[in-house]
Order: sequence, then C-alpha cells, then structure tokens
Amino acid sequence: MRKKVVAMMMAAALVVSTAACGSSGSSSSSKSESNTGSQAAATSEVANKDKPLVWFNRQPSNSSTGELDKTALNFNKDTYYVGFDANQGAEVQGQMVKDYIEKNIDKIDRNGDGVIGYVLAIGDIGHNDSIARTRGVRKALGTGVEKDGEINSAPTGTNTDGKAAEVQDAELEVNGKKYVTLTFTPMGSTMMNNHTIYVNGNKVDATKTMNGEIVSLRFQVGSLEDSIKVSAYVSMMGSNVEFGVNVLEDTLKLVADLADKYGDGRVHITTRQGFEVLGIPMERMNEVNDALQPIIDNMGTNQKHKGSGYPSAGTRNITSCIGNNICPKAQYNTTELARKIEDMVYPDDLHVKIAATGCPNDCIKARMHDIGIIGMCLPVYDSYRCISCGACVKKCKQVSTTALSAKNYKVVRDPSKCIGCGECVLACPNNAWTRSPKKYYRIVIMGRTGKTNPRIAEDFIKWADEDTVLKVIDNTYKFVREYISPDAPYGKEHIGYIVDRVGYKEYKKWKLDAVLGNNS
Repeated sequence: MRKKVVAMMMAAALVVSTAACGSSGSSSSSKSESNTGSQAAATSEVANKDKPLVWFNRQPSNSSTGELDKTALNFNKDTYYVGFDANQGAEVQGQMVKDYIEKNIDKIDRNGDGVIGYVLAIGDIGHNDSIARTRGVRKALGTGVEKDGEINSAPTGTNTDGKAAEVQDAELEVNGKKYVTLTFTPMGSTMMNNHTIYVNGNKVDATKTMNGEIVSLRFQVGSLEDSIKVSAYVSMMGSNVEFGVNVLEDTLKLVADLADKYGDGRVHITTRQGFEVLGIPMERMNEVNDALQPIIDNMGTNQKHKGSGYPSAGTRNITSCIGNNICPKAQYNTTELARKIEDMVYPDDLHVKIAATGCPNDCIKARMHDIGIIGMCLPVYDSYRCISCGACVKKCKQVSTTALSAKNYKVVRDPSKCIGCGECVLACPNNAWTRSPKKYYRIVIMGRTGKTNPRIAEDFIKWADEDTVLKVIDNTYKFVREYISPDAPYGKEHIGYIVDRVGYKEYKKWKLDAVLGNNS
C-alpha cells in the first residue's frame, strides 16, 4: 500500500508538471511550423483544458490581500487544492515551534535562566502566507501584539531591550517550571547590593541583568504562591535588609483584555492607583462583572457575591506608596497595612479616602486624605558606637528639622522636633543610630481636596502603634454612620464636612473609643 501511495503521488506530480507547462501558452503540439503563435496558444489551451490541475500547499491568491483566485481554482472540474488554509497552517506551525521548545527546553535553555530568544524569518514581507505564519508563531508563543484587531505581523528587528511595539515578551510554562523577574528601580539598585533570593526559605540562583541603572533578577519558582524573600545590603544603612515579595496573576494583562473586548481599548490609571476602562456599553455590564472576577480574586478583596462585580464605590482604594519593599526611607510595609485596612472596611459605600505612606516625605500625599497614616522611625542611639563624625547632625539640619545637635562629642535628640524621618539612621556610618524594632505611625485626619474648603490633614496622634491605627479607622466609620447628613448626595459626605457640622470634640470622642478604653 505504501508503494502504491508513493506511485500515485509521483504520477500526480507529473500531471501537475504537465498542466503547468501546458498552461504556459507555449506550443507543445506537433503541428506544422506554419501555425501562428496565436494558433499554437489556442491549440495548447484546447489540449490542456481537461487535464487535472493540482495545487500543492499554495493557494492561488493575491499575494498582498490573500483574496482567492476563483478563476484558477475553477480551471475545470478536475482542479484540486491539497494543503492547509494559510491561517490553519500558521496555527499548526506556531504550535510545532511551541511543542519543540517544551520538549527540548533543557537543550535550548543552555544557561538555565529561563529566557528563550528566537529569530523569526518572516520571508516575503507583505505576502499573505508570510503574514499568516508570522501571526501563527507569535500567537502560539504569546509574543504577539494586536493591531487593528489582528496580531501585528510587521518585522521588528531585535527586541533585546523589550521596547519593540510589534512584539512583546511572553511566558511559557514548561515542565511545570515558572520564573519570576524582580526589577529594581535606579534608587533601589544603587542603594542595595548583593541581592539574594529565597524561595520557601531556600536560597535560589538568580540571573542578574542590567539596563542602565535598572537591575532585574530572574529565578525559578514552583508556584506563584511560593514565599519569596529578598535580602540585600543597603549601603546607607551599612547592614542587610530582608523583605517579602507577593507575586500575583498578571492583572495588567487582564485589564488590557477587558478594555479590548468590552471597551474602546483605552485604560486610564487613576491617581488612586485604580484602572478605568473607557467605552463600555451599559448593556454589557453583566458580562464585564463576570470577566472582572479574576482581577478581584487577584487583589483578595472582600466580596459578597462572586461574578457580580464589586458592590460599593464609596470608600476609595486604600492607596499606598511603595513602602519598605523597595524604598530604604520607608519605615514599614505599606502594602501589608493597606490590605489590613481593606479587609476591615470593605465593602462599604461611605465616602472615605485613606492613604498609607512609608515616611514623612509623604510620597502618597497622605495629608490630602480623610485619614492618612505616615510611617515614623523612633531612632535608637548607641553612644558607644558613635564616633562623633557629625554625619547625622549635618543630615538632619540639611533635609529635616534640626532635631539633632552635638554636645560633648555625643549627639542629643530633641523629641519635640523629631518627626521620625529616620535620616539619622541612614546617614550614620557606624550604626550608632538604628530603628526601633517596634513600628510607629503618625495619624493625620480631615484632609481633603474638592470644591469647598480644601485643606491639609492635621496631626491627630504622632506616635501610634498599628492596633491604634486600625481602631481609629474603625471608629471613624462608626462616627460617619452616626452623623452623616440624611440629605447627603448619593449617601456620601466627606468626613471633614461632618466634623465641621458636629464639632471636633464629638469626633475626637468617637475616634478614641476603645483606644483609651472608654467613650468619654
């Protein structure tokens, strides 16, 4: 049977060859040489009109538009096409490339860093087959970028820096292996050295790459839920610091997909670290709410009914600065505190804005919120380590409040001037100044923007612990529920307006309930 099939294929090939030659318009008859060229052509067409014509894996079509040549395909009743549709062939080709990578990953990834570079030879640029196959490979590997509703098939040159607009870096899970890349900003990379990665408590090898002052570390994990910690030497502190890393599903990609599918493709990042997808028709909101579920799950936000979106919009996002995950000036993990606050107050439709910032630099503008939490460093002084260099005194004078002064070759701190910035800790070359192991926070209240009487939040408690912070926030919500105006538009009223109406003394009494142990 195998021999028969081969023979049939050879015969078919001969037929195709004959048909192609006969349809060229050149004379192949044995008629007399006195026949004219037109007569020869006519004779040739007549001679070949009933011969089978087979197209092998080459659709007769316009090379630019891909439009099929119906005349060629209907040459006669014995005209055949054997092969893939161009788009189907592209998908198969792309899948073959993907399968090869997955099966041979150990041989391909020679340095074991989890990064695979590839070269895609497009061929005849603009040809419909080249377009289809380029799209097929990019789709299968996840490197495609949509343009005008289709995967962009334009050549890109090299994309070693990840800045190409035609393609994007992608991730493939191979043999259950997952890789995480941590990127450190110029500030984080210059202040921190000797990065060490721990996954589930075990030190792992990481591949380090640099793009200018930006440092990236890529390493393997078993799951995105693994415990990841980074240890690094902070030059300004003269010691190692350790911080945790949370890895979540790619929320940005989920938002982008929502914008493309349900909106007009535009996404606005708000000042409160939220996303607004523009152009969504109201009649599709049920579909959108269902599609939002993975994003809500990523955030771990409290939700009463899954698949129905989020029920409240009054309490805004709990915003936070980058915190001590990255910034050496930050006194605490702002993200962790923000999540604790979210768990306590969400869902709630009261109009409350809360922000957490790591230090008195106040990068998140906590003083423009109803409640702001500012990280405070209580500096601890070890006089025996002090070498009287004056670095801390000089730094405090230059960038802070002159809370430090030198007396008898030692440093004196004025608590009334100290704002807990921690600059003395960062400036000391000998670790004479260190941060207190206990975390402290400054609570500021009644800040607001808006049309009526915008104002900066004022200090409420200067040295509070975390429990006090959470109790004060909880009490604030109780106060608002008690005194919010029944005529408040949409049931929302700024806390500051309520305090202006009710009085600060009453507000203070509610906020300190359970903090001081009574309601008086």
